[in-house]
Amino acid sequence: MEAEAGWLSKREDLQRELNEATKRYEERRQRLQSLQRSPLRNSHNNNLELQRIVHLKAIEEGRNRLKVIDEELERLASTSPSYRLKGEGEMSNGISSWRRVTTSQDDLDRISRVTSGAPIDMGSSNSLGRRTIASLQEIERNRQIHLAKQGSLVIQEERQRVEDLKKRVQDEVRAQWHQQRSSNCQSLTSGTSDDSSLEPTRDSGVSSEEVEKGIPSSEDGKNEECMTPVS
Repeated sequence: MEAEAGWLSKREDLQRELNEATKRYEERRQRLQSLQRSPLRNSHNNNLELQRIVHLKAIEEGRNRLKVIDEELERLASTSPSYRLKGEGEMSNGISSWRRVTTSQDDLDRISRVTSGAPIDMGSSNSLGRRTIASLQEIERNRQIHLAKQGSLVIQEERQRVEDLKKRVQDEVRAQWHQQRSSNCQSLTSGTSDDSSLEPTRDSGVSSEEVEKGIPSSEDGKNEECMTPVS
């Protein structure tokens, strides 16, 4: 029970710190919104934005620590039946508290704008340390690398899909061409066999001069084309 009481006391302290950090974050956010509506200098706005990011980071750390404590309390409650009902009620309240504070995509976009190229006054009393700035810039670089990898993967998949589609179209065109050629050859072969039953002067359709000179007729040329193998 002493361990449970210690965890509960620590949890209450963290909950109080989290509430204070959330309150400071809301105050900074409201102040930043009011400053954005007024014509102040960009450097001052960036400074306030970085301070707000620090508060967000503190809130995130508090949420993580509170989550660890809640998990430990849940484990203790599962082993102590008399403590289970009380622990479950307080645990659900704590979880609902830290879940209400979330980081939106708008905050990530502001981090990107501030850390990518905005001027930061390192000498002012309200400016952040170099270590914090470097940490934020590292987060942004990792995010950009991740997005670039995802974009390259999508481009590669689309390129492979286009190549497969081109190959399939070429195969279909080649198959249709072979089918049409085979059909033409069959019709030409049947027509030649029908003409062979007619009179000699009619089935040849060639003058005596062409026979003497050995000039092939148009039917002979078509037959030779059908007999030629196609790669």
